[in-house]
Amino acid sequence: MPSVNRDLKVFISLWVIAFFCFLEGWNAGWILDSIMHSYNVRDISCSEYLSLHIDNTIRLFYHFTYYWLEKLLGPKGWDWYLFKISLHSLNAFLFFKTANRLLENYAKTSYGYIPYFSAILFLLSPTSTDVVMYQASFHFMMAFALLQCCILLFFRQLERIRLGNDFLFYTAFLLALFTLETSYMLCIVMCLLIFFLSDKYLKIRRVLTFKYVLIPLVMTLVRILLNEIILHDLVGHYGAEKHFRFGMDRIVQNIAKIPLDLFGFIEYWDMNNIYAVYDILYNHQYICLLAVLFFIIYFGLAYYVLKRDKCDKLYFLLLNISLVFALPTLSLGILYIIPVEEDRYYYMYAPFVYMLGLLLLYRLSVGISYVAFFVLLVVGFLCLIKNVSNSALAQRIIDTSLAEFPFHKDKRYVILAMPVYANGVIVWDTKEPTDNPFDERWQMMAKALKVTKNVDLHGKIASVLQYNVISDKDAPIIEKLDSNAIRMTLPCCGKWWWKHNAGALDYQNEYFKVEILGGWQQEVKITFINKPDDIVYLFQDGTVFKEWKW
Repeated sequence: MPSVNRDLKVFISLWVIAFFCFLEGWNAGWILDSIMHSYNVRDISCSEYLSLHIDNTIRLFYHFTYYWLEKLLGPKGWDWYLFKISLHSLNAFLFFKTANRLLENYAKTSYGYIPYFSAILFLLSPTSTDVVMYQASFHFMMAFALLQCCILLFFRQLERIRLGNDFLFYTAFLLALFTLETSYMLCIVMCLLIFFLSDKYLKIRRVLTFKYVLIPLVMTLVRILLNEIILHDLVGHYGAEKHFRFGMDRIVQNIAKIPLDLFGFIEYWDMNNIYAVYDILYNHQYICLLAVLFFIIYFGLAYYVLKRDKCDKLYFLLLNISLVFALPTLSLGILYIIPVEEDRYYYMYAPFVYMLGLLLLYRLSVGISYVAFFVLLVVGFLCLIKNVSNSALAQRIIDTSLAEFPFHKDKRYVILAMPVYANGVIVWDTKEPTDNPFDERWQMMAKALKVTKNVDLHGKIASVLQYNVISDKDAPIIEKLDSNAIRMTLPCCGKWWWKHNAGALDYQNEYFKVEILGGWQQEVKITFINKPDDIVYLFQDGTVFKEWKW
């Protein structure tokens, strides 16, 4: 009973903290894939929705959950916020439980409040913003919760064997496999947990390996085989060319970025300092030196830990669990210099990294570890609040511009300029080909208008350029040069023009020609080659779209 009371108090404290810290963004996160899901759910059955295999995946449990949440809760709102906050708080609580179990089974000394401190840092990590705010990312929270349940059920079985625990273990893992592919890594994590157990479990190690490594491995292989049978692709999602794009440079860059983000908050530095660090991370000579350094640290720690019976093996275990959960993303290009975007990839291993850092400092000095926790908590909280505020800003721009969209029957729209990022948070994303600007496959704005206003503009919206905003009043300056050309200028340094998630370059199609003129890509010239009568020209002015009149 005392343990139950403690757990309840811990969960409630984490939930209340999360509720108020993320509160400003209660209505945020209905962007990108969230809009796509809302659009797809509208008029089809659950079975039809699952058969779409969105993102070239068979994440059936995630999509099943999304379908019914969308049907019950609508596109967004307070109920979505409470769901996301509760799921994130649950993960922090489960990690508190997991950390305690790890200490009980692999540490030789007590480590005070480290489990709770690690859970708090994870709860309020600015890298959690992307997962908690972005609605379509809740599968990261679902999968992590299920995997942590598997780990906790394993430790419960070590205390007292019950068939019910194994049934729950395999059920949780099966659901995780059809929620997020990172769940494949549990087989390796379980292998590590069993390998580092004390000698008192030596007699049952083979049984544990069969039940918690080999059976999950078979389940994983079957899941991968289903990918090939259903999607004709063993890998799915981004495809083998991206998921297996491993190389020394990319791996070293991503490993180096982990402490820089989680402990150094590099994405919030002055831009010149960020560039100075990235110059190192993209320099092959420095990468070779870092690779040697990582090699020495890893195998030096392995030798020190494995050869000394009285040494805590928990440090090396935590390091390996972190690397295993990070492995699926080490091949991806996630070296972004702006906060929030793609930070979701940290979600499953960030708490283990925080715990490892605090434990190492605790071994050095209890006082130093507590001071480090306080500093990380304060800085992380300030960065988190900034991220949440920017998420609210991005959603405000989307919601207002949709509500006041200037609809004209039987017209097409060329949007001259629209926001892409609000201080790192995605606003509008366009991926239509430059040669066919009215291509309807990637028109998130058309999908959003269909959901919110029941207006069908698919194949009728084309985007010319995008730009960054730092407030809901930012807008480009547009000047008429002649009857067929305009000049657009961004009034502030650093707010460059974007196209297809990258800095804009010159391009041309049958409707218009874009020429980048100014430094920092601030000034552009757009020449209209063809101006059909059915086209309305718009640009985003703060939170609303305005018409450009010739």
